[in-house]
Amino acid sequence: MKVDIGMNINDVTRYMTNIDEKQMPFATSLALTRLAKGGQKDTQAEMKRLFDRPTPYTIRSVYVQPAKKKRQVAVVGIKDRESSKNSKSPADQLRHEFRGGSRGRSRLEFWLERAGKITSREYLVPGEEARLDRYGNISRGQVQQIMSQIKVGADAISFSSDSRRSKRKRGRLKGYFWSDGRQLPKGVWQRDGGDAVPIMIVVTQPTYRAMIDIRRVVNEGIRKRAKHEIAKAVRFAIQTAR
Repeated sequence: MKVDIGMNINDVTRYMTNIDEKQMPFATSLALTRLAKGGQKDTQAEMKRLFDRPTPYTIRSVYVQPAKKKRQVAVVGIKDRESSKNSKSPADQLRHEFRGGSRGRSRLEFWLERAGKITSREYLVPGEEARLDRYGNISRGQVQQIMSQIKVGADAISFSSDSRRSKRKRGRLKGYFWSDGRQLPKGVWQRDGGDAVPIMIVVTQPTYRAMIDIRRVVNEGIRKRAKHEIAKAVRFAIQTAR
């Protein structure tokens, strides 16, 4: 999920008639980097337009790798490194938005699969009583409470502690439990008096249509800005030549 931005030397030199040959690598790398930053902004604008309430974290996941004088290529892409050891990278989380197909695992889904509660083809969707944040996602606090009470996650062993402190802590939390699908639909439920209300329900693997063609978005921006950015980079290279 990245686009490499390079330039045909013939497209560059026609705007560089008044520049010393030694300055051409600098001017070219500067133009490429500025075009990549334009592609970054265009991609972020498309995400804001097409995604349902994207979080700031999602928008910031679009990165630029600047071009260098000795590496005449700039890159626009989606970050592929995890923000923490218990989370997926933005590229994994957003893959279905750019390529279609199935979406990446959420943190809760990952640990449920590890615990054998769901299969690799099963996912969670919010139930009617899920506590959603302003971006439409189940709140992190509620996810943590769920993981604690159904005993999944990296600290699953500590969740089962019988200490008085652990019992008091669990007693203060709302009663979440896991249904294997025999009496209630498979998923996470919450006790509410004598009733049970759905928080997260298991569904079969959903398939998504790609929302954004990042290559098309970036290349359209290049076509609109290339002449201007190359000319501007040439002027700057001439003005700053030593």
